[in-house]
Amino acid sequence: KAILAVNLLGNPADYDALRLLADRYNLVLLEDNCESFGASINGKFTGTFGKMGSYSFFFSHHLQTMEGGMIVTDDDELMQIMRAARAHGWIRDMPNENKWYRKSNDPFKEPFIFAIPGYSVRPLEMSGAIGSVQLKKWKNNVGMRRKNANIIKSLFKDEACSLQLELPGHKSSWYGFSFLVKNGKRDAIVNQLISKGIQLRPIMTGNMTRQPVMKFLGNSILSKSYPKSDIIEYDGFFLGNHPYDAEEDLTKIHNLMSSLL
Repeated sequence: KAILAVNLLGNPADYDALRLLADRYNLVLLEDNCESFGASINGKFTGTFGKMGSYSFFFSHHLQTMEGGMIVTDDDELMQIMRAARAHGWIRDMPNENKWYRKSNDPFKEPFIFAIPGYSVRPLEMSGAIGSVQLKKWKNNVGMRRKNANIIKSLFKDEACSLQLELPGHKSSWYGFSFLVKNGKRDAIVNQLISKGIQLRPIMTGNMTRQPVMKFLGNSILSKSYPKSDIIEYDGFFLGNHPYDAEEDLTKIHNLMSSLL
C-alpha cells in the first residue's frame, strides 16, 4: 500500500509528516506533482520526495505539451517497468541487462513479447518538440507566477478571506490562488466574478467523498464525516495564475471581491 501525496495548486505537501507515516506503517510514498512543477522545500524540488513523482503538461499547467506528462524516479527497476507499461507491456525498450525479464535477443519474436499488462500512453514526438522549447522557459514562467502571487497577497492582505500561504521552508510555484471565504459569502463572490466573465474553479472537488463517482467506489470512508474537507467544499474557490504580468487583472478581481467582503 502507498500514500499518494498531492502537491496542490503549486504547494508542497508536508513531507516531514508524510515520511514519518510512511516509515511507521511500511508504506510507499508517491507524489502527484502535476500542479507544482518548480515548487520546493528547503531547496529540494517537489516530485523528488517520493519513490515516484508524476507531472502534468496539460495546457493550463506550468509547462505545456497540450496533453501528457511524465513520471520521475531514481529506481532503475521501476523505470524499466514503467517504460514497458506505457507501451502495451512490451519489452522492446528494455536494456539487455534488466532486473525483471530475461531477454533472448531473438530479433524476430522479441519486439512483440508482452511481459506485463500495459497501456498505450507513449509520448508523441510533436509533444516532445513543444515540451523541449517549454523547458527552456520554466524559470521565467514560474518566476512570473511568483511575482503575481506577491501582487495578490498584497492586494488581499487586509480582506476578510483567507488566501493560501506558503509553509515555512516551502516555496510554491503558484499554479493558482486559493481562497476560503468566511461568513457564507463564497457563492455570492463566485457568482459576482462569473457574471463579469472571470473564470474560477472549485478547489479540486472540495470534499471528494461528495462526488457522485464515489457510489462506484463505496467503502468505509463514505460512512465518515470530513469537516475540514467540507470547509474547502463550501467556502473555497481558486483563481488561475499565468506566466505573464497579471497585475491589472488581479486588481480588477480584488475590486470586485472587496465590495462583497
